[in-house]
Amino acid sequence: MFPALEERLGWVSLGRFPTSVDPLNTLGARIGARSLWIKRDDRTARVFGGCKVRKLEWTLGEALRRGRKRILTMGSVGSLHVLATAVHAQRHDLVVEAVQYPRPITDYVRRTMQAIEGQDIRIVWCPQRILAPLLVGWQYARNWSWAAEARSEYIPAGGSNPRGALGYVEAALELKAQIDRAESPAPAAIFVPVATGGTMAGLLAGCRIAGLQTRVIGVRVVPADNCRSVRIRNLANGALRLLRRAGMERNVPRIQSEDVAIVEAPTSTAYGVPTAPGVESVALMADTERITLDSTFTGKAMSAMLRRLVVDAELREEPVLFWHTYTPPRGQQMQRAQADIGVQNVPAGYRQFRDQGMSVSAVSDH
Repeated sequence: MFPALEERLGWVSLGRFPTSVDPLNTLGARIGARSLWIKRDDRTARVFGGCKVRKLEWTLGEALRRGRKRILTMGSVGSLHVLATAVHAQRHDLVVEAVQYPRPITDYVRRTMQAIEGQDIRIVWCPQRILAPLLVGWQYARNWSWAAEARSEYIPAGGSNPRGALGYVEAALELKAQIDRAESPAPAAIFVPVATGGTMAGLLAGCRIAGLQTRVIGVRVVPADNCRSVRIRNLANGALRLLRRAGMERNVPRIQSEDVAIVEAPTSTAYGVPTAPGVESVALMADTERITLDSTFTGKAMSAMLRRLVVDAELREEPVLFWHTYTPPRGQQMQRAQADIGVQNVPAGYRQFRDQGMSVSAVSDH
């Protein structure tokens, strides 16, 4: 759509696109939804997919454009963003350093932690989440006096900055092309999980560019203080500003606060704590469509969408799209001998938390 931007923005190919838009006929029939669809971003890459791949194409691409050799990022233990960054950065000989902080440990979080430990990554342990930005700042400032190519390129938690959001601007344009090819109806609403906000922000900006009259509804799965609507608005407008500065000539109106529609996940937005509706939605998708969701992001987002469809008769008659963002760690990422876990580049505080940290197996209903 904007070929002049190609040489003005850093980008690297990591994924396999477009991802398909598939009908959820069995689930739709069960809840009485006339036209229910899913965007399969769980299939974005052969090595390790999910929503992070689209963002990393732009954030790692910018690091490579600037000649960087090191990546600094952050995320909770079991962060899929940290895992995806490590997996895909290694493909381009980039060294990854990740500040990690505590979160409740579910079975899937523990599996992701093991996969992260299997990568060529340096973990910096931070015992409290609130201190993580300070530690990131210290790590970043520590090498600022080095030569430019030796400095770290910082990628924030979730890959959510205006540049990372470009991945989902592109995703919205991809969806528009699929609609034009009659592979999918134009959705009246898109439901997507919201944590750090970059995915929703990119979809908002991309739908605006594509001319889609689709309402993007974010399901917040973190406490409200961690991701407010103003952050998503600013990320979306930051992405549009990047495109304009790079030469996009189309006049696209700014995203306003009223354009950011956020609903809370049913019963709880405590990050990482499973909820009864979320766990039920994970089981329902596995039973009806043989699709894997997770209890932190997509299960909670699915539960919010289903609740909305049950109470909103008009929406049940419209095309509705669920944007699937989760890929479980598997295959090569899990192939590491148990005896080796925690030996290389894993600090003592991290090992202690991994072995003794708060495990969550019971479901929170509040």
